Amino acid sequence: MPTSITPTLAALQASGKVDEHGQLRKDAFSGDETLTKVALPDGVTSIESGGRYGGGAFFGCSSLQEIVLPDTLSAIGHFAFRGCSSLHVIALPATLAAIGDACRMQQLAGDCIDRHVGCPR
Repeated sequence: MPTSITPTLAALQASGKVDEHGQLRKDAFSGDETLTKVALPDGVTSIESGGRYGGGAFFGCSSLQEIVLPDTLSAIGHFAFRGCSSLHVIALPATLAAIGDACRMQQLAGDCIDRHVGCPR
């Protein structure tokens, strides 16, 4: 069954998905094929890098279509959205200062990203 979630920062911290510094852990939602939309709460400051072959925060979330990022987010790590083949809506907050190799990925190219920051070309 498709799932849309809007968790609180306290809930994410209690479940171990976000650390005490506001970093979303690299395996936070990894492999959850039911997620269709995620709205991350204020207080999430970064999304941890995953490995080249898996382990990103949303790795393998193949049904994920939309992600809403908070204004407190300053960095997206490498491969955070690897395997998110349905992702087509992502608006980057003005506070975003760095994006890892995620910006090279197909699902984060072209019209999916409305503002490129720190993307290697």
